[in-house]
Amino acid sequence: QSNQPASIWLRFELPRELLPLQVEQALLTVDLAAPDRTLQIVRSATDNGHEVVWTQADPLGRYEVLLNDAHRLVDGDGALRLRILVSPMEGKLEQDKNSVWKINRLQLEVVAMVPGRPEVPGTPGDHR
Repeated sequence: QSNQPASIWLRFELPRELLPLQVEQALLTVDLAAPDRTLQIVRSATDNGHEVVWTQADPLGRYEVLLNDAHRLVDGDGALRLRILVSPMEGKLEQDKNSVWKINRLQLEVVAMVPGRPEVPGTPGDHR
């Protein structure tokens, strides 16, 4: 919770027992209230830049962000990295700028394959 703009790096560690994983997709669920602000989800790009993968103006409530290219989020240690950017308040009078934003809940679900593991019945060709 804050009344200031923010840039927050998130690192989701995957179980070491499952590494190396072949991450196929991820679903980020975020529940927040950030009136009069813009929220962006950003990932690192291969050229040391950053790429915005999702933007929501005036976010209020629960949002699901499907990351189909989630393999591009995995760092060298097998963790997934994302960045959340919360903008300054937009279009408000100075006395209103103390309004706070808050992330109530944040969750990441990952779909991945574990190479070399035997097949699990009901999931042909992969282990999800």
